[in-house]
Amino acid sequence: MTIHEFRVWHQPNLPPGFDPDKEVWRETEVDGSQTLTEFQ
Repeated sequence: MTIHEFRVWHQPNLPPGFDPDKEVWRETEVDGSQTLTEFQ
């Protein structure tokens, strides 16, 4: 089975006091047999 892993960086509207030097991201794993439509 193939697993695809990717990292998504979030660039939100920064609230007051948020440290812009800190990266906000999530790693996601998706089975290689899934389509992007199924992933949504």
